[in-house]
Amino acid sequence: GVIGPGDSSTSHALVRDNASMDVYEALMANLDAEGRHYVLNAIANQLRFPNNHTQYFSRVMLSLFANAKGVFVKEQVTRVLLERLIVHKPHPWGILVTAIELIRNPKYEFAQQPFTTCAPEIVELLDSLTRSCMMRPNAAVTEARATLSAGNNDVHRNDGVKVHNAQVVQGPGRNNTRQL
Repeated sequence: GVIGPGDSSTSHALVRDNASMDVYEALMANLDAEGRHYVLNAIANQLRFPNNHTQYFSRVMLSLFANAKGVFVKEQVTRVLLERLIVHKPHPWGILVTAIELIRNPKYEFAQQPFTTCAPEIVELLDSLTRSCMMRPNAAVTEARATLSAGNNDVHRNDGVKVHNAQVVQGPGRNNTRQL
C-alpha cells in the first residue's frame, strides 16, 4: 500500500517499497540539478522534531542517498544537510539525526564517496562533523531517538516530566526538550 508521513510503521523497507518513494526517485532521476535541489530542500524542511513525520522524511532522504544511481544525487543530499549544519546552533533534531545516520552507518559508504575528498575545506568540514557525530550523544537526544523509533511522540525529560510531541533543542541556555 501507499504510506505517508502519518504512518507509524516507517521502516526502511516500507519507505523504499512504496508509491511515494517511486515519485521521489523519479523526481531525482528526471529533474535537473536545480529541481533536485528544490525537492531535497523541501524534504529537509520536514526534518524537525522527533515524530513520525520527521522519521518518514529522514528515511526518504537516506533512501534517496542509498539508492542514487550516480554520485550527483548523493552529493546534493549531502550538500542540503551540510548547508543546514554549518549555520549557528540549535540545529533541527531531524537534520542532526539524518546527518549522523548518513555518516555513521557503513551501509551508506559516506566516507568513500568521491565528493568527500574533492577540496581540503570539504575534508576539514566533514572531519569536524564526523568527530562531533562520533561523540557520545546527549542523553535527551538518545532518549528521543529511541522514542521516535518506537513510534511514540512522547519524550520524558531528564526531570521525569513527560512531554507530548516534544522537540529536542540543544544550545546554550536551553532545556533539552521543549513542549510545542
